Amino acid sequence: MLIFGLVAGGAAKNLPVLVDNQDVGYTISAGQNSTSLHFGNSILSSLQLDDRVKVNLGSFASGKAGVDNGTYSAAVTFPANFSKVLFLRNTGQSLKAPVTVYIDGSNPMIETTVLAALQSSLQNTFGSGGVVLDEQFAFGGVQFSGLDVSIPAVIGLVLTQVVLLISIITLVKETTSGVLSRLYATPLSAFERLLGFSFALLILGIGMTCVVLFIGLVIFGAIVQGSFVLLFFGAVLYALRARNQKPIKSPLAWQQYCFRLC
Repeated sequence: MLIFGLVAGGAAKNLPVLVDNQDVGYTISAGQNSTSLHFGNSILSSLQLDDRVKVNLGSFASGKAGVDNGTYSAAVTFPANFSKVLFLRNTGQSLKAPVTVYIDGSNPMIETTVLAALQSSLQNTFGSGGVVLDEQFAFGGVQFSGLDVSIPAVIGLVLTQVVLLISIITLVKETTSGVLSRLYATPLSAFERLLGFSFALLILGIGMTCVVLFIGLVIFGAIVQGSFVLLFFGAVLYALRARNQKPIKSPLAWQQYCFRLC
């Protein structure tokens, strides 16, 4: 509960964001009077006051590299004609002022928080409308949902609990029914008994892996980045991971090691 609470609970704050403000502003001349507009600076100032993000200044190219290596959660750039386009749009011209956002979409909470902070700054400056967010997702265009993030943890939890519980139930039933005692009376060696249980639980692990991957990937459509074959065998090995490294000195210890191994 503590781990899930720390990962999924609360609100993200002070997310590092790089802003490249290329807006040169726009000057409106009316006779001898002139008014300078600089919407890029206004949005930047509002964004710096938002505790959900921590604004850093720099080039958009370095910001994209920072998102790729995990330094920043997003990189934002305002075009050079940003103020001009917004002013002309307010005069009735059909123009758009795109703000490019290069963001890490692998964590839905971070993505939502950064975009919400940016939208709030835009609305605080000149209200809604007129600005289009050109969202570009890092890591090959990956955009995960909350389900995509939670399904891998659920797969690991299911494989751990099911294989462990079935192994314990099998051991208890064999002990109480006398099957374990009869096994010790057979010519089978400790290694052969271990091998037999390992194969049985290997089949169980493969079956459970197929079930949980089918539900997660086919029914709920979770995204797999990489090799599905490696994912499958990794999940099977996880289900059969070794959990005991103590020396084995007796047939009974071999038996106990078998169940801890599986």
